Amino acid sequence: MLQRVQTLFLLAAVVLAAGYWFFPFSTKIFPQPESGDLVYKLTLKGVERLQDGGFSLASYSWLLSILCAATAAIPLFAVLQYKRRKLQVRLCWLAVACCLGVVGTVYFVSRGMGEGGDREAVFLFGSFIPFLQFFFLRLGIHRIRKDEALVRSADRIR
Repeated sequence: MLQRVQTLFLLAAVVLAAGYWFFPFSTKIFPQPESGDLVYKLTLKGVERLQDGGFSLASYSWLLSILCAATAAIPLFAVLQYKRRKLQVRLCWLAVACCLGVVGTVYFVSRGMGEGGDREAVFLFGSFIPFLQFFFLRLGIHRIRKDEALVRSADRIR
């Protein structure tokens, strides 16, 4: 049913996924002595570069966008599969895999951001969202399995 505890955990993962649209993942600053700092920012859309006081898209990241959308859609779909708990667990594990994909993509895209140099990327709040999602997805998996065990024990008593 929809009023179970695992629903809250999965919906928390979906709400956290909405943060991808609002928080940047990382930023990288290259000091330029003659023209000011060169700033790159990784967002859901891709790598953005600071030009003329505003950010413009330097390169688009399809993989990051697809993975972020999947980390939002899969737990939401899993909530609606409340009668099929085994499928719910599989969907949650798929969402965990997507979270790991987001982490890897953010890391490798952030390392390649910019025009060479030895600058390290500064990871912002958006890059920590997948870890929070992972936590809530694991709690959801635990509660789904506990619910399945409860249903099996109730069937045994009948």
